Amino acid sequence: MQHVPGKIRNVAVLGHRGSGKTSLVESLLYEAGAISRLGTVIDGTTVSDHEEDEKRRSMSIAATVCHAEWEGRRINLIDTPGDPSFQGDALSVLRVVEGAIFEVSGVAGVEVSTDRLWRRADELSLPRLIHVNLLDRERASFATALESLKRLSDKVIAVSMPMGEEHAFAGVIDVVHMLAYPDTKGKREGNGQPIPEQYLAEAQRLHDELIEHVAEAADELIVKFLEGEEISAAEMASALKAMVSRGDLFPVTCGAAARNSGTHALLDLIIEALPSPRRAGSVKAHTASGERLEIGPEEDAVVLYVFKTLADPFAGKLSLFRVFSGTVTGDSTLVNHRTKGKERMAGLFDLQGKEHAPLPSFGPGNIGAVSKLRDVTTGDLLFDHERDLEIDPIPLPTPVVSVAVEPAKKGEDEKMGIALRRLQEEDPTLGVHRDERTSEMLLEGLSQMHIEVTVDRLKRRFGVDVISHPPRVPYLEAIRRPARGHGRHRKQTGGRGQFGDCHVQIEPLAGHDGYEFVDRIVGGVIPQSFRSAVDKGIQESMLRGSLAGFPVVGVRVSLVDGSYHAVDSSEMAFKIAGSLAFRAASEQADPVLLEPVMGVEISVPDVHVGDVTGDLSARRGRLLGIDARGGTTVVRAEAPMGEMLTYSQTLTSLTGGRGDYSMSFLRYEEVPQHIATKVVGEARKKAEH
Repeated sequence: MQHVPGKIRNVAVLGHRGSGKTSLVESLLYEAGAISRLGTVIDGTTVSDHEEDEKRRSMSIAATVCHAEWEGRRINLIDTPGDPSFQGDALSVLRVVEGAIFEVSGVAGVEVSTDRLWRRADELSLPRLIHVNLLDRERASFATALESLKRLSDKVIAVSMPMGEEHAFAGVIDVVHMLAYPDTKGKREGNGQPIPEQYLAEAQRLHDELIEHVAEAADELIVKFLEGEEISAAEMASALKAMVSRGDLFPVTCGAAARNSGTHALLDLIIEALPSPRRAGSVKAHTASGERLEIGPEEDAVVLYVFKTLADPFAGKLSLFRVFSGTVTGDSTLVNHRTKGKERMAGLFDLQGKEHAPLPSFGPGNIGAVSKLRDVTTGDLLFDHERDLEIDPIPLPTPVVSVAVEPAKKGEDEKMGIALRRLQEEDPTLGVHRDERTSEMLLEGLSQMHIEVTVDRLKRRFGVDVISHPPRVPYLEAIRRPARGHGRHRKQTGGRGQFGDCHVQIEPLAGHDGYEFVDRIVGGVIPQSFRSAVDKGIQESMLRGSLAGFPVVGVRVSLVDGSYHAVDSSEMAFKIAGSLAFRAASEQADPVLLEPVMGVEISVPDVHVGDVTGDLSARRGRLLGIDARGGTTVVRAEAPMGEMLTYSQTLTSLTGGRGDYSMSFLRYEEVPQHIATKVVGEARKKAEH
């Protein structure tokens, strides 16, 4: 069934890990009749958490698209991960939805990820509903959770209330329509019933409070309210949608999703309060020159945005997309804005978790998937004709944890590289590259768990078993004073021999940066043709310094003297002589170890600033500045890379998971002597082994 843009709701389900997002999506699908039985996270039977690692860990790791029909509307639900390790998926879907449901635990209230994602939704002016879940659990309190929500916004207002809490939980009251939905303990709720007498007064109070807020949406409603006239359900729904769309109101619903309680009222609220693609209007875009444009769902030209890629070793690549305008059919050929190449859209699918149902077309505002596109990645725009049009991508967090990986079996380096690139297509927050300084293949992620899940998927999906270990810190060596060195290579084995002889002078360059070779030979004691060979030999010798075998930088080398043999001298002989001369000189030049220093920006709640700055000092960090940003403090510092390799776990421990950080390379600095002695000792021991 093809839906027009006004009959579609695209909704992301967001919140902290463990708040019940997956259970909520499951209950919405069940109540709407999209599935015949209510699965559970514990049993691994939900529609959205279908990957093996999600079932094993009982948590969402990737965004999953599902859909349901309610009151003649199609609701596209996207279940997102709540753990910060996988927040890239949660952020990516914000580009393709017109609304979001924030899931909040009735026990814990607002938690770390809720806070972070709410701020990002604020930046995008995304309309939001809030669902307080787990009200049947011990220590659950709707009133306490509602109070914690006020730190997100003073525009939150209850549109439902629980009938009892904890072990006495008995269902939910919809105060918009003034109907009760008794707890069915996992069965479908069906239509509402009259509100029990003991809850009627509180429900009426919340209903009147809601009407008072909603009446502000239109002058005619204010008049009705002041004159004591009844505001109809249709008028209430229209006003709600206007206020939620503008961000003037954030309705709060409640329930116990695992028991399918409170779901019927929430489905009604999604239809009544969240905007459709038609109502939300145009998507903001721009040309390469910066000219601002808008893409409306009423346009005929096809504009399609790929927001997620799924890598499957058997089924191939699956690209999840949102149609911003036009209609995409199975015989469409679209142009990729990034590559300028053409892509045939054969194999269109409607997604219900892991189930892929073929569909002939997708109209404007809808979300679907297409298989086996040749050269399409997450963030690509596809058009029915070439256009100068771009959409700003959602900024994703950069990796902060890295490990070195190598295949457990010899000869599988290429297989491992291909598999890592496929997983990187699926998850753009992963980093994969070879460190030129250490020659290690580095896998980078947002946390240790992020890395562990990726390593698991390498083995399970692609059959690549890898060994991981902390990456080597790319130390460098430099010199602190001038020195001279002599290198002579002489070998006679019968017939033509080998002879090369040179003297060099070395001196440090400012900032321990760069390399210079200066030819100061006079009188032709070394022929011109052999002097470049000396330079090559020196550069090869600089790859392994005399101190601990790390590359040498920041040196000016002057070739000052030497001798040659008319018959036995060769380029190879002078290359070896140059290497020997440099090594002899560097040993006398007070060699020093250099370490990479990173710029670090850490965002933490104000109460944890002292702990974080104290820990940074213990890591030889230097504070650069502290900025307060409304309950959150940003600490700017610089610290040696070697001290920050395990910082992710430490920050999580110090802040209870409420801290974030990013790192970038700044420069190299000399290593303090006591640290250098330890590093040099370990490097020499490893070389001997």
